[in-house]
Amino acid sequence: DQLYSINTINSMLATVFPNKTFYSAVGNHEAAPCNLYPTPNIRTDNISWLYEALADNWIRLGLPADTRDSILNGAFYTALVRPGLRLISINMNYCSRENFWLLVNSTDPLGQLQWLIDWLQYAEDHEEKVHIIGHHPPRSCLASFGWNFYKIVNRYENTIAGQFYGHSHLDEFLMFYDEENRTRPVSMV
Repeated sequence: DQLYSINTINSMLATVFPNKTFYSAVGNHEAAPCNLYPTPNIRTDNISWLYEALADNWIRLGLPADTRDSILNGAFYTALVRPGLRLISINMNYCSRENFWLLVNSTDPLGQLQWLIDWLQYAEDHEEKVHIIGHHPPRSCLASFGWNFYKIVNRYENTIAGQFYGHSHLDEFLMFYDEENRTRPVSMV
């Protein structure tokens, strides 16, 4: 039972690490069935049960209450870690090849990339650096999402200070290169 596991693990974290803030990213095993995150235009399946549980638990683990709306919209959010450093957590399940719902709309079904651009622009305007976290690394994204994501990273190379992902169960580094000068790195994962 997904909800039981999510609630139990988050309760344990809150008990063992009181007054600590956890910055989480949703993974592919949180959904039921695994890997399948329906797009908003799908009426027969709904994943709001998961997003409600994540919002409740993540806010209990220290995220600001104003993250609730974006978590409920698709399990992505932004939070100011400290003055000058912003964290952006994105739901990379909406770019994953394993999410068959993306056959319906694989470009950006949640409007998450525009949301990301808006926050990166905000951070740039306010001289903040940004760490991006997500579950699937960008190299495992469908081309339609990945192409747009790489363009965003290229544009905001001076704002994005780091990107951190999981899923692969490996220690690895990935380089993003400038679109026009393929020998110039612009970001590291």
